[in-house]
Formats: sequence, C-alpha cells, structure tokens
Amino acid sequence: MVCNGGEMSLEITLWRCATNTTIRHFERTMDEFKDFSAEAHEWLSKIPPVHWAMSHFSGRAHSDCLLNNLCEVFNSKLEHGREKPIITCLEALFCGSGKYQVTSMMFDQYVVNLKEGTCSCRYREITGIVCRHVVCAIWEHIQNGEKAQQPEYWVQHGGKYPINGRSMWPKSRCPTTLKPPTHHTQVGRPKKKRRRAIDEPTNQSKNLSRKFLTFTCSKCHNKGHNSRTCKGKGGQVRD
Repeated sequence: MVCNGGEMSLEITLWRCATNTTIRHFERTMDEFKDFSAEAHEWLSKIPPVHWAMSHFSGRAHSDCLLNNLCEVFNSKLEHGREKPIITCLEALFCGSGKYQVTSMMFDQYVVNLKEGTCSCRYREITGIVCRHVVCAIWEHIQNGEKAQQPEYWVQHGGKYPINGRSMWPKSRCPTTLKPPTHHTQVGRPKKKRRRAIDEPTNQSKNLSRKFLTFTCSKCHNKGHNSRTCKGKGGQVRD
C-alpha cells in the first residue's frame, strides 16, 4: 500500500485507526489494518475503541493527546508524593471560572461560584446570609492576589416594598376557613408593666427617689433618722 508516494506501514495504519475522528473512517482504516496483519487486527478488535480511538471519544476531555507522555513527565517530577493516594495528588481548591471546591470540617465538599455568589449548600439562597463556604472561597481569592468583593457584598440586600390596600387584595382560594389559635391563659399573675430596654432608665416617674435624702426626726429634730427609730439622739442637731 502506498500513501503520499511512500509505502504505508503497519505502524502508520495503526495510528490512522487511532486518530480518525469519525466512526466511518475508523472502520475503513481498520479494514486496511487487517490486510497488514489479521492476527494484530484480531488482538486490537478485542480492546474497546472508546479507550484508544478518537472516533469513539465523547469529547468531554477536549484533548488531542493519545499518549501517556504527560503522565510520565508528571510522574518523574513526583519524588515525595508517589506513595500518596491519587485523591491527594488531584485534590484542588480553585477549579476555574470563579468556581471553588470547599471541604468542610466534616469532610463534606461544596461547590462555590463566586461569579454568581452561590453555594451548593443553599444556605445563602434560603437565608440571604453568606455561608462559611463562600467566605472561605473569598479569602482564598484575596490571598492569591486577585480582586474580590468583601463578604458583606454577598449579603442579600432586602427592602420594604409598598403593598396595596385591602380592596386590592386577591381573594383566597383556600378551601378551609383559617381561624385564630385558641387562647390559653398563662400561669401566674399577668405582668402589667412593659419590659424596659437595656439602656432605658428604671425610674420614669416625676417623684425623686428617697435613696439619697437626709431625714429629720420630728421628735428630737436631729438628722439621720425618723421618729420611729428615734432613741433620743441622732445626727447633727438642727439649728
């Protein structure tokens, strides 16, 4: 067989089988490969094409490399990490496109998207408050020297919206009548005084407290006690 003015070898035909991008071209090249060696064709046919032929690849990897040269180079650079499990070698935090993989204290993993301000734990979507996974990704983003918004930026900003009057309210389609809950009298005497704030003064009346007043006895006219506790002597004599 001749290809571009030269003889086509078994190796070239094998590479054509591996690099063809369509199944029709793959099948035709495999027939040519069978003409070179029926025994090699039978051995190669037992290997699923999804493992070595580009015509059967899904396209998810987006790679034109069919060799393991990259793996061999990567393996040659691993001196202290060869004995580590593969998950440790491949574990990453930043995944590109503003997405982070965050591992929590209980070894649960969540996907954080800083562009959209979302997390797969759905805490922010439900409460409007930034979850700890987003905060972790933001600080990692800043430590890498990249610009990122502060955590307060991701807090959901709510507001008070106007509402229509009762005449504009839609009619309820609830099949049952909603009644208020049954009233239960609480145990004990009900409180009449309102609960004061922490920084609110306790004395709100116009009358002054008698705590720091000096009393004068009506019997001996001395200061420091009253007539009920008078013993004929007391403090300073009244002038």
